[in-house]
Amino acid sequence: LLKNLSNITFQKILEKYPNTTLIGNEEKYIFQKFSSYPFILNNPLIDIIAVKYIAGIIDEKTKKSQMELDAEYIKKNFKMQLPVKAKVTSSYGKREEDKIVSADHYGIDLGVVIGTTVVAAMEGKVTLVSNEGEYGTHVKIVNKDITTIYAHCSKILVKKGAKIKKGQKIALSGNTGKTTGPHLHFEIRRSTRTVDPALVLNF
Repeated sequence: LLKNLSNITFQKILEKYPNTTLIGNEEKYIFQKFSSYPFILNNPLIDIIAVKYIAGIIDEKTKKSQMELDAEYIKKNFKMQLPVKAKVTSSYGKREEDKIVSADHYGIDLGVVIGTTVVAAMEGKVTLVSNEGEYGTHVKIVNKDITTIYAHCSKILVKKGAKIKKGQKIALSGNTGKTTGPHLHFEIRRSTRTVDPALVLNF
């Protein structure tokens, strides 16, 4: 049972949470971190909260996930707005995988017709304009340690190196790259960590 998890880590879990029980609805938070330890998701001895703490996924003092802390940091230090006003067609996180749809969705999809104006959710500098990869035609805007990405566009209206204001028109939505239909894929990152946009903005 413990061949893929060190005894030290297991003991730390039991010492910190002696009366542990499984919390099934927390699986999604640790799936990636412990994907090589499938037994841990079904072991009644292990509290998922304890695992999240040991894995560094939650903060011991606040009991909040790193993503929640990142979202709070963004809301406190940056002014953001919706890139488009549209219905969410695919949320952040795990989803059913097929030949086109990936299992891990690191942003949020907003259903819009091709040619819809996309505005910058925050001010920053354009660090990437590209037509390559699964994101198709996309643009990346960076402000300090926060990055926003706008993907599957039909046209990018700004150039690499440009300084962008919040609300400025930056692209037209499209259906480029790996998609199942026209939409805008919107992504937020803090450093290398992705953040669920729904924790930052009201869609």
